[in-house]
Amino acid sequence: MKKIIFCFLIAVIMLVSCLPIMTVSAASFDTNMTGWQGMESTWTSSDIGYKDGAEQTVLDMALSDISVDGTKDFMYTVEVEKESGYGAGLVIGVKDNSSRQAAITNFVYFIADSSDNVYYRIYTNSEDGSPHGRKLTDTENASSYTLTVRYSAVSATATFLLDGTQVSTLAGKDVISGYVGLISHDASVSFKSAKLDVVEPVAKDPVVFTTNMTGWHGVGSTWTNTDTMGYMDDELHALHDFAFSDIKVDSNKSFLYKCEMQRLGGYGVGLMFGVPDISSADAVQTQYVRFLVDPISVTYSVNGETPAGRRLTDDELDPAVNDPNEEPMTYVLELEYYADEGTAYLYINENIVETFYAEELIGGYLGLIAHDARISVISADFQYIEEATPAPTQESTEAPNTQAPDVTQEPTPLETPTCDMGPEGTTESDKGCGSSSAIAQVMLVLGIALVIKKKK
Repeated sequence: MKKIIFCFLIAVIMLVSCLPIMTVSAASFDTNMTGWQGMESTWTSSDIGYKDGAEQTVLDMALSDISVDGTKDFMYTVEVEKESGYGAGLVIGVKDNSSRQAAITNFVYFIADSSDNVYYRIYTNSEDGSPHGRKLTDTENASSYTLTVRYSAVSATATFLLDGTQVSTLAGKDVISGYVGLISHDASVSFKSAKLDVVEPVAKDPVVFTTNMTGWHGVGSTWTNTDTMGYMDDELHALHDFAFSDIKVDSNKSFLYKCEMQRLGGYGVGLMFGVPDISSADAVQTQYVRFLVDPISVTYSVNGETPAGRRLTDDELDPAVNDPNEEPMTYVLELEYYADEGTAYLYINENIVETFYAEELIGGYLGLIAHDARISVISADFQYIEEATPAPTQESTEAPNTQAPDVTQEPTPLETPTCDMGPEGTTESDKGCGSSSAIAQVMLVLGIALVIKKKK
């Protein structure tokens, strides 16, 4: 009898040792966060990292017990090794971690997928929004990568990065606040690390928007004249976020249009002109000229044609792109138009960018653009001028056909990514199948029964 009890105890110990472990071993998963737990899914720690469970496929989530409230700056970084399947990454803004269904009701995920996309997506009341991101470049890998969310409390803006390169931005304290974690989206994946660093926000002098232009308003979005951050674009994400004044010019008078602005996160900030119809965002994009500065270049383009311009000089590069502790670069973008020659001059921080013939292009409203970015506009000034045409510092061109500069990949609308899902978020491989650890447990229990039977 004693032998039977002894054998039974040994078997029980072996069984318990094989049960899924919900906590995380620091030796295999480098994290400074506590309370890691799969949401109705058995995530396990092994020598290759923190691995997703077998119970869930689509939106397989693991959360820590750490949350952020949007009042402090933070940086959340995860290292991903995807073995197979669709996509994997990080989650933020989870409002309720009491169950899986509660967790996936309101949250944001940021992943790279098997279709070579990297993007974030917002879930609001269980409804998924459109993806915001871009295609991977030739040097980026959808199997092994590092994802980062960098959040500024002052501007309530999160910047999403893949291997240190900006992908997109999201503004909105309420959307971003919540628990943070990991996600495997119809994939087999191991996470090497997950680290969250939270710091007090850096104090910033208040900025008040000054302008002699009237009628400023967002087109297709809501822009806000704030007391501390100047004139800001809509918190709701837009690939092309426009604001216009009610000032409309034509080619018969010379004028100067100048704006001072900062990019708080994201891709591009700039001026819009030559826009005859501002009744909607779609109407704006029918006919326009855009003068834009992005992280490494400054360009202009007409109606979406290939941009002309140049790379930024060292003095024009924004230090905040790579270092969130740096103050964003203040850019002064200026358009001068001289009616006697029909010529437009574009400047950045008083340095010439382009000179081109614009008589047929210049007529229309004057405005601003936040191109997949969160921006702060400090000033906007317009005046008619009677000065003589300045001596051009470079040869004029009849059209924007100069060679396009080496620019960063411009954000473009993504097709809605999909992954192969069976009914209710399962795949065919999930139906009636358990994990290998579950099978091992069943076999062990059967073994115990046989041992006891034999001893009898």
